[in-house]
Amino acid sequence: MNGIENVVKGQNILTIIIVMVIGADIIVAMFISYSQYLIYPILEEGKGGGAGNGGEGELLQFAN
Repeated sequence: MNGIENVVKGQNILTIIIVMVIGADIIVAMFISYSQYLIYPILEEGKGGGAGNGGEGELLQFAN
């Protein structure tokens, strides 16, 4: 029974690692998509309206 329990624990660790990696990929993809909507319009136009102003505030936080 101990050997079986060790195998199950090992699989649980692997699934946790896989879920964490997938979650990190999703977070990175979300950040990239948000940066495309927030940062690029500011760089191209120099102003982005209401949404752009919010993006500028976030950019200042990241810069600090």
